[in-house]
Amino acid sequence: MSLTTAALPAVPLTAIIGWSGLFIHNLAELPGQSLLSPESFIPLLVTAILVAGWFTPIRHAATLAMLGWGLLHFFGGGLISVLPLPFLPFLPEQTLSHYCSTLFTPWPSCRSS
Repeated sequence: MSLTTAALPAVPLTAIIGWSGLFIHNLAELPGQSLLSPESFIPLLVTAILVAGWFTPIRHAATLAMLGWGLLHFFGGGLISVLPLPFLPFLPEQTLSHYCSTLFTPWPSCRSS
């Protein structure tokens, strides 16, 4: 079995896990969220397009785009949007619960803090 064949289920699986974490976070932290809310649906659409691209001849470009998408979420959603920075159009909640929601959304034990 080649490395490419072995990696086939890993790409869609990790994409689903990553988007699920974002969706759970949005449900917990943003009022009135649903699957069709833009904060959740647009990232799902982008993720689906990138994963679909990974299964085509443009795999290399799709891989780089997925890396960029992941870095955007890490820095933009995981770091910058959690800090109370003056250029943000909102003031993030500065509580342990919010930090846990941002860092450990898939783990429900953090939600109780």
